[in-house]
Amino acid sequence: MSMINSVTVVGGKDKDGAAEAVSMLEIKAGEILAVVGTTGSGKSMLIADIEQWADGETPSQRHILINQVPAAEFAEDRLLRGMAAEVSQNMNFVMDMSVRDFLCLHARSRSLEQPEELAEQVINYANRLSGEAISGKDKLTVLSGGQSRALMVADVA
Repeated sequence: MSMINSVTVVGGKDKDGAAEAVSMLEIKAGEILAVVGTTGSGKSMLIADIEQWADGETPSQRHILINQVPAAEFAEDRLLRGMAAEVSQNMNFVMDMSVRDFLCLHARSRSLEQPEELAEQVINYANRLSGEAISGKDKLTVLSGGQSRALMVADVA
């Protein structure tokens, strides 16, 4: 599997067919990006283009580059294709397990080494993002909305 160092979005057309105001956006590994805008401004299409590794074939006509190479060249790398993540505004957990157990389970499901160590790193990152401290012993179902989002942002980052 290759390592993703950057994802570049090469601008296409807006919904009216005009060239997008931003011609290129490079997102480097480890950066956290928030996509905000008014209703109908194209947020969902941007996220979909990244998830689908657009190559000019979507309505936006955007192109996605991975490490400055057209994403289509990585089509056979199934693990690499699963590395784009989206955190929704609505974060409701239904699993009655601890934060640490959930993070370890998630790490194991992705075949990552040292899941316990990774879980602690995610909790530390989440606590830098959240106004309320998160403990590994906390149950997922009692986290506030802000804590849940911070945890998911830290986990996908």
